[in-house]
Amino acid sequence: MKTIAKIKRFFRRKEMFKLLFIVTVFIFFLIILSSTLILAIEKTKSGSSNVNSFMDAFWWSIVTVTTVGYGDVVPSTDTGRIVGIFLILTGFTLFSAFTGLIASMMVEDKMKGASGLKTIKNHGHTVILSWNKTALVMLKKLNDENHFGAIILVGNFDQAFFTDLSAKFPNLDLKYVRGDYTQKEILIKAGIKNASQIILLSDENLAEQAADDRTVIAAQTLRFLSKKVHVTVQLNRNTNLQHLRQLNIENILISDDVSGHILANNALTHDFSSFFNTILTMEETKIQIQEIPSQFTGKSFSELFIDEYQNRNRQVIGLIKDKQDLQISDIFSDDQSAIDSFIKAALENSKIKDKSNRVILNPGKNHVINEYDKMIIMENKQES
Repeated sequence: MKTIAKIKRFFRRKEMFKLLFIVTVFIFFLIILSSTLILAIEKTKSGSSNVNSFMDAFWWSIVTVTTVGYGDVVPSTDTGRIVGIFLILTGFTLFSAFTGLIASMMVEDKMKGASGLKTIKNHGHTVILSWNKTALVMLKKLNDENHFGAIILVGNFDQAFFTDLSAKFPNLDLKYVRGDYTQKEILIKAGIKNASQIILLSDENLAEQAADDRTVIAAQTLRFLSKKVHVTVQLNRNTNLQHLRQLNIENILISDDVSGHILANNALTHDFSSFFNTILTMEETKIQIQEIPSQFTGKSFSELFIDEYQNRNRQVIGLIKDKQDLQISDIFSDDQSAIDSFIKAALENSKIKDKSNRVILNPGKNHVINEYDKMIIMENKQES
């Protein structure tokens, strides 16, 4: 039934374009014909006639067909007026059909967009697949930061839900595609090949394992369609972690692991959870990732830190190592706490390759900056 409906929509759209083309050709032909006739008729009338050139006749035909009727150029002969009457009647009908078709196509296009049926034509947009409370928090943060660029939501939610979201987050350019986000045609409609990033969330309507299985299926379809697009995935458990690694997806957030680390650190260091929540929700201070100026390649981390703090009043709290493999020992500073030692041991005993651990927090002061490194900075928005 869906295939039949798509075929009907395709041919209906095609017929509308065909009809619009035919009407446009008829209007053009009518204008040229009436311009030629009125010029031939009025030129034989000397004196009072003000149709003295083809441009005069063409101008008269345009303003007559569009029912503007300036009155600056008018026929002065009875035959010319008869041509004018014919042009008014036929031109009004054709031009009304032309504007009606344009309006109909625009309304249909707008309705398709509002109902999630429109194919996305954007470039460099963000695609969010599935829905849960995480998406709501994420949209609020992006709205507060006046995020630039379209955000495409993909899922089986209705128009009223999307309308409420658009009203709640007026600073965001929100669009949505209705359908199953594991299906190839839906992902293509969401424009994933031209997206800058894709965020694949865990489905809140399914049990944890079922949601993770569905997430893996969606990730496989994504990678089949695009090998290069940046993908971030949310999992409930780490049982499917290796499947995602094999798909070359490194940015994976595991809900259970994150909660476990927060609780463990809170047990070892009191009030750690309060600190973590403050980092996530703070409004005056923001954490972001930026390129490191090329002049710091080969220099020490301390030189970069001092330059950023003294000249831009912001602190470099870590590095992201891009396009190179890391050793686990590179991730931690020489002065390791009990927590650092615990995490290091866990990484060494895990089956996850070191190359996925790209973040180095609090590098040693003599740590050398490489060409592809990026810096993690913390700055006060009011002073930046």
